[in-house]
This record gives sequence, C-alpha cells and structure tokens, in this order.
Amino acid sequence: MKDLSNFEDRLKIINSFDGNLVYGAKSFNLTTNRTGKGPSNGLPTKELLKVVQDSQKDRFVRKSIGWVEQKNCVVCNSKKRSFLLNRLGLAYFRCAECSHIYQDPILSNSVAAELYSNEETTTKIYKSDNQQEMDEIKFSYGVDLINSFVSNKNRNSILDIGCGPGIFSKVAFRKGWDLSIGVDINGSYDDISKSSSGFKLVRGNVLDIASLDFNTKFDVISMWSFLEHIPDPKKYINDLGNVLKDNGLIFILVPNSDSLVAKLLREKSTCYNWKHISYFNIKSLNFLLESCGYNCVFDETVITEIGNIKSYLNGKEPYSGELPDKDPFSFIDSKFIHINKLGSRIIAVYKKNF
Repeated sequence: MKDLSNFEDRLKIINSFDGNLVYGAKSFNLTTNRTGKGPSNGLPTKELLKVVQDSQKDRFVRKSIGWVEQKNCVVCNSKKRSFLLNRLGLAYFRCAECSHIYQDPILSNSVAAELYSNEETTTKIYKSDNQQEMDEIKFSYGVDLINSFVSNKNRNSILDIGCGPGIFSKVAFRKGWDLSIGVDINGSYDDISKSSSGFKLVRGNVLDIASLDFNTKFDVISMWSFLEHIPDPKKYINDLGNVLKDNGLIFILVPNSDSLVAKLLREKSTCYNWKHISYFNIKSLNFLLESCGYNCVFDETVITEIGNIKSYLNGKEPYSGELPDKDPFSFIDSKFIHINKLGSRIIAVYKKNF
C-alpha cells in the first residue's frame, strides 16, 4: 500500500477499480446489467427486465404487510426532518440534527430477510466477469488499506459481513490473514464460493448479527455496501462490538448521499434504492460510529460515476454513457470529485475504544 498521505498515489489506485473509468460508463453499466438494458452471463435482456419488473410488483404487493413506518432518524433518533424526494412511491427525509437521509417506510426485518436470502438480480451483477475483475482490484485496495493499520503479527482474524461470493475474504486470506471468514444470507453464491483452510464462508442471517455464533472474536470486521440495509444501524454496530476485539477495526463502504451524482440526479440516482434504508454522508456515518464508542481513523470517497454525471449534464439519460464529442464539463474529473469527497461511495475505518 502506498503512503496514505499521498493523495496522487491513492487517486491512481482508486481510479483502477472505477468501472466508469476503466471500461467507460456505457460498457460497464451494460455488461454488469446495472441498467437492465443489456445481457450479462448469457441472460437475455427480456428475461432480465421481467426479473426486475417482477421484483417491483412483489415489492408493492408486500407493501401492505411487509413495510413499517420510520418516523425517527435511524442514526440519532431525532424526529426533526425535512422531505427530500420521492422515488418509486417511497419518501426520503433528511434529519435536521445529523443530516442523515433515511427512507420511510422501510422493509420489515422478516420480509428483508426473505428478500435477501432469495435475491437473484444482484447476484447476476456480481457474477459478471467485469464486476468480478473490478471486485478483485477493489477488495485488494480495501485489504491493503486495512493492513496499513494492522501489523503483520496482529493479522489473526477478519470477518466480512454480507460477503456475497466471498472475494474479499479470499483476498484477505491471500494477503496474510490467518483466518478470513465471510458471512452472507444469500445462498445463490454457493456455486462460486469455495472454502479452504484459513478461509471460510458461512450462510446465516446477517441482518441479525447477534444470532450468529462465530466462536471467536475478530481483529477486523468489514462491511461492503451492507450497512445501508440495516433498519437499526446503532444497535447493529453495538452488536458488532461483542465479536470485535478490543482496539479492533471496523471497515465500512456505503453509498455517499453527498456524492456529486446523488446531488445532481436526485431521484434518478441509483443511490436511492428501495432496498436501502440509510443514506449516509461522512458526517452522519462518523456520528453513528462515534456514538457507539469508535473513532474514525480514515475516510475518503471512491467511484466517480463520472460518465453517468456527464451524460446527465449533457441532456442524455444518466446511465446511458452517451457523451458528446466535446465535453464542456471537462473540469469535472476524478481528482475534482475525490479531493472534494464527492465520490459515490464512502470508505471509512473506525477503531474500537472499549
């Protein structure tokens, strides 16, 4: 890992796992099926669209029995809020106290567990060749970042929550962790997830971490694109403290509600996803972890979505990747986005103080 204080060195590594930059926004969005308009892994477009449409129908059918009101901020519990936007029949509010954005209503725990244990659309994205290539680079960066805070002799055990096909856990094991465990509720990844000595994948209800028995405590716990799905993130972080060693680290990647793409596209942004409950910015994420007894030791943003931004600014569909020959917004580059922490994802590392 290069010097964390050297922004130019970090920028090169960050850009290496931004599919918008590596493949171009149009190619990456289509081949990973983010738009529902292109084939991936042999899945025909019509079939994919039917999967998406069916999942939306199921959501509205479930709404009367599987959704619950969320009137208080899930981070600070304040009732003071302002309406932000409406997307797919769901309202999004910004907390007046801590600036956190949250959805109302939210999925009940039981319906969410059922949904995630049988979810297939996201699985198809993560199984795509381009996505797995990006994930290898992304997770290598994440492990290197974690390792910069943990000495060789203390790289004993690491837990990845919501591990999917387990690529992060495999990379961590390869990069020197004695025991690398990944846990996920979705069994759809089992055909590509293989455990080995020192590397283990567990299927379990990750929405209720207190229900899982790992028979050990971990030096590091990582959560990639996971915490935004949790209805009570404060309770969840507190429960993690029971399986994290003293002075252990929590590594988090979540969507950034203060990203340039989220601010510009608003309800058109894929940041606002009906499966997400929380929409963190760096301020609200730090507030949450600090209230649970953790100190932030590192934060930054990653993934520009620069192709999507420029498509939108030039009057095109934001996720089409169609760009003009001349770019009047050339000043918006990856350096501008990340130096101002406007990337579409937040990466942060927190140290346990109890």
